[in-house]
Amino acid sequence: MKTSDASIALNTSRNSTLFVPDNVDFDTNPMCEAVSIEREQECHEIPTEPSPRTIYSCWNQKQFIDWFTMHNRYVSDAKLFDSEKRNYERPVLMLIGDSITESFLGTSYGVETERTKSSYGEEAFRYFQTLLGNKYETIVNAISGDQVQHVLWRLQNGELPQSASSNNQAIFVILIGTNNLGNGHLPNPTAQGILELTKELLIQTKGKIVLLQVLPRGDGSKILPKLCPPRCTEDEKPFQSFFPAVRKVNDKLQNAMSTGDETIKMAYISKRLALIDCGEAFLVSGDSGMPDVNATLMPDLLHPYELGLKIMADCIAKEVEAQRLAGG
Repeated sequence: MKTSDASIALNTSRNSTLFVPDNVDFDTNPMCEAVSIEREQECHEIPTEPSPRTIYSCWNQKQFIDWFTMHNRYVSDAKLFDSEKRNYERPVLMLIGDSITESFLGTSYGVETERTKSSYGEEAFRYFQTLLGNKYETIVNAISGDQVQHVLWRLQNGELPQSASSNNQAIFVILIGTNNLGNGHLPNPTAQGILELTKELLIQTKGKIVLLQVLPRGDGSKILPKLCPPRCTEDEKPFQSFFPAVRKVNDKLQNAMSTGDETIKMAYISKRLALIDCGEAFLVSGDSGMPDVNATLMPDLLHPYELGLKIMADCIAKEVEAQRLAGG
């Protein structure tokens, strides 16, 4: 990215300076673009390759700056967590993800918004902690809008506490991938990115991994027309639903547990890695008989709100406790 006279300097976690031009129109830079008449697409960020947020994954300059501010905060939090030498008679529990996971903090990009306020995320998080009997040192590591490649980059750039990664009683919960689909990535590279992140955590940590399947989303009629081209049907029309793409991603994740990368397979067989589905509870039968998102639980058809977050808490807590009781 070229710098200009009109730019803002940000300090990153590596003590380098990132220049953010203030004359860039972020909204005109799609993540993926058609590169041939056959509608082959080329994406500026790849789910399997670690990347910070760029002009292709932020809506505006403020969001770009807010993301790096959140990243630097999480780096500081990780250092503080290590320096405080927590009581490790309690296992470390780290929740990793995007806006759905950040909802448990009651924030989006670290700030309370109308959506997060009406989601009652902090209340759901207290409920989650109560379900677990406050037995865990819990870390929420999530930034709204994040895609797989952004989480990979964040964890490789100072956000993973050393004391958590070296703790064989730690449990890491991952929910990520919906924003890749929502920004134009196809199901296969999205699934490959999720698996790459899972493998990275398996290698970099000694604890257990709980990987959540991508949740259903019902905002396809609003988002998918913006992604065509290149993501269109054979007759050049936008897809109408995210359901097929989400299903393909989740099928690929499930298949990888037995036929994928050796690190993934062995972790799954040894029960160090669990793959769980928390999305079924968010589905209802639509008018056509096809599944639809329960708007009571997901009013914006993407984010679980109050009761939906408690359902998420129930689902995650059940598996976390199962992992704890199973031991290492």
